[in-house]
Amino acid sequence: MLTLILVNCCTLWVSAAIHTQTVDSRLDSVNVFLNGAEISRSTTATVPTGQSIVLFQELSDQLDASSIQITSDADIAILEVTCQSKTFSDTLSPKLQILQDSIRYRQDEIMVLHHKSSALRAEKALLFANKAIGGEQNGIPLDELKKAAKFYRERIQTILDNLVVLAEDSQTVVHIIADLEKRFERDLRIFKQPKKEILVTVEANLATTATFNLRYITSEAQWQPYYNLRGQDIDKTMQLEYKAYVYNNMGINWDSIPIRLGTVNPMNNLEKPVMRAWTIQYAPQKSTNATDSLAGYETVAYLKVNEDSSSFVTIEVPNLNTEFIIPGKHSIITGAAPTLLDVTTYQIPVSYQHFCIPKVRDEVFVVGQITNLADYDLITGLASVYYGNSYIGQSYINTKNLNDTLEVSLGVDPKVKVSRVKVNKKGKKRKNGANNPYKTRLLENFNYAITVKNKRKTPINIEVWDQVPIAQEKDIVVRVKKVSGANIERSSGKLIWNTTLKPAESQKMLLSFKVKYPRAKEIELNTAKQVITPRHVPQDF
Repeated sequence: MLTLILVNCCTLWVSAAIHTQTVDSRLDSVNVFLNGAEISRSTTATVPTGQSIVLFQELSDQLDASSIQITSDADIAILEVTCQSKTFSDTLSPKLQILQDSIRYRQDEIMVLHHKSSALRAEKALLFANKAIGGEQNGIPLDELKKAAKFYRERIQTILDNLVVLAEDSQTVVHIIADLEKRFERDLRIFKQPKKEILVTVEANLATTATFNLRYITSEAQWQPYYNLRGQDIDKTMQLEYKAYVYNNMGINWDSIPIRLGTVNPMNNLEKPVMRAWTIQYAPQKSTNATDSLAGYETVAYLKVNEDSSSFVTIEVPNLNTEFIIPGKHSIITGAAPTLLDVTTYQIPVSYQHFCIPKVRDEVFVVGQITNLADYDLITGLASVYYGNSYIGQSYINTKNLNDTLEVSLGVDPKVKVSRVKVNKKGKKRKNGANNPYKTRLLENFNYAITVKNKRKTPINIEVWDQVPIAQEKDIVVRVKKVSGANIERSSGKLIWNTTLKPAESQKMLLSFKVKYPRAKEIELNTAKQVITPRHVPQDF
């Protein structure tokens, strides 16, 4: 087997003495990467004695000429490989010619059906025009009248039935023509797109039949990860469905071919690898710079196609040579919307945590906590989240920090209840400054009772948040009296209870604090909720 990678991106001058054979190569498979694709094609050609040229036509205009590889299993020498742009021809390809002939054939079929319908309508009109039997003055025997009536009835019925069938057949052919015309316009648009040709100069001592295998890389095909996260209940694992949006913008359709997905940079295959120092450092605490990366990551730009335009989106992926073989064969039309393919499915262990902030919302949420993301071949991307039979929304899987826990909100758990009520106790006034209102201090008590109840048949872990106010003025004093064992963040006033509830168990958390401030001033605690709602205001209001 001979292999040669020698490409000149120029127009090849071909001597008239060298035999040139144009071949139609078959698309065998596509290995799609995040920022390109490797195309594998093959063909069989009869190679004469001496030098000749095998011309591969109808190739992607965006192929990278430096990536072309040609191999053959025959006893021949590959002398030169040249890539050139194809000159557009007004002559239709055989495939387009077949489509055009099919459209014309179906159009003729419509005309035949139309003529048959016209003939039947004419016959019906003739029958109605000659329905008088025996003239106006002369009667006819009853038997003859019955025979004539039966003839008219049966013939009219047959004509009407045939007209219905012809109308249905015409409608069917109209739909077929519309589909053929749509395919013809699509394929003609592809046919008119710029193309590349590869000319392979070979030499054979004896005439032989050779199989040629062609491989090249193009930038006009990519894939983008997408995930479905499905949780059924808090005592079950979570199912992660790994999917891929595959884009084909090569100008050539993929018809029923094997597809592989990879994460490596395809251009790295052209040069021998180089190993550089592997460093490790602390990750930034807060960073919104998309170009910041940890060791072991590389930046990849993949194509994101919108309805109106195309754009490139930069992501960071692990430096792992991951490859997915997609089962079966797939067809992807060039220039169309991306095709969603199933990659693989993982059953992921997950820790479920219940969470609520009853001061803000009197509902309890379920949060799934997924760890050890590095154990799975994931790439940063969007995920649709499902819990039970409900669609929850979208989340984001970021694999940049592999040690982080991915928290996925799974919505409200109706089997766990929470309530927060204010326990009314009168505030009391202290007169420390006689009749001076600025020296008189008012003391106001605030008391709340939070109750959580587990109506499930299994125990749950729940985290409850609340808060105490933080004084913004020197003469306002806030003193916490009771928090029922909550952890308190002094700087923010946040209270956090972590507890476990047995089946059917209820727990109560008490929150009590007092605020002291000058009588001459009013305090503002901002405890009310603000809700925007549409409201009709009467004109005379």
